[in-house]
Amino acid sequence: MRTVQDLLSEYVLTHDLAEETIDYYKRMISVLCAWARRRVPLRMFTVNLVNKMLVDKQRAGLSAYYRKSIRSAMRALLAFRLGSIKGQLRPVRVDPIEVEVWSAAEVQKLIDACRYMRDERKRRWWRTLIAVGYYCGFSNKDLWAIVPKNIDAKGIVSIRRSKTSRPVAMRIPLPWLIEIQPLIDGGKPIWGLPMARETFRQTFSRVVRKAGLTGSFKKLRKSCGTSVEMLHPGQGHLALGNTRRVFELHYFGRKALNADPMGPDALPEPPKGN
Repeated sequence: MRTVQDLLSEYVLTHDLAEETIDYYKRMISVLCAWARRRVPLRMFTVNLVNKMLVDKQRAGLSAYYRKSIRSAMRALLAFRLGSIKGQLRPVRVDPIEVEVWSAAEVQKLIDACRYMRDERKRRWWRTLIAVGYYCGFSNKDLWAIVPKNIDAKGIVSIRRSKTSRPVAMRIPLPWLIEIQPLIDGGKPIWGLPMARETFRQTFSRVVRKAGLTGSFKKLRKSCGTSVEMLHPGQGHLALGNTRRVFELHYFGRKALNADPMGPDALPEPPKGN
C-alpha cells in the first residue's frame, strides 16, 4: 500500500530542492501522520483530509503561521499528486508579521558578549561570525560555507544563496577582514560548522542572553536587510537576495522606518504673526 511518504519520495526525486526544504516537507508529513495516528495511505490523502486537520489544529490553538506552513506543504503535495487541486483547500488567515531587528549598537553588544568565552579562537570565531552575519546578511548556512576565494582583497563577498541560487555580493569592512585572517586555513570554509547545530543554537542563545537581548541568529539577517533598506530605500531585498514581497513580509523591521519616517520636500517657513 502506497503512503504519503512514498509520494514525498517521488516529489523529492522530481524537484530540485534544498536539504532544508526536504526536511521541511518531512516534518509536515510527520505532522499529518501524527494527527491521523497512522501512516496515511495515498488514497486517503485528499483536500478534505487536509481541511479536517487544519480545522483541528486551529481548534487546538496552534498559530496561524504554523497552520499556514502546514497548508503550504500539503498544497504542494496535493497538486503534485492530482495535477491540480480538486476542491477548496481551507484558507488560513494571518496577521502581518511584526519583524523585530537589532540596531548596530545592539549587534555590538552581541559581539562584546562573546568575552565570556575562554578559548581565544572560539571567541574570534563567534565575534567574526556575528559581525559578518550582520554586514553581509547571509543565513548561517551560507556563512558556514564561505571559503577564502569568495572574498576579494577589498572585502567583497560574492556567493550564490544556498536556498535560491541568487547571486549576492556584500562587503566586509577592512577591520573585520583583518580579524578573520587567523581563521583562514587554506581553501577550507572560514567558519564551517565545528559543532552540532543544536550546540550552535544554544551557544548563540547564551550570547544573546548575556547581551541582554532576545532573538535567534536569523535576526542578524533581518537587521542587515532593514539597515540597508533605511540607507538605500528599495534595495533591502537585493542585499538579502530575495524577492521584494518576501523581504517586506519577513525581513523588513518597519519600526525602524516609523522611528525615522520619510517625508516630502519641506515647505517654506510659515508666515510670522497673522
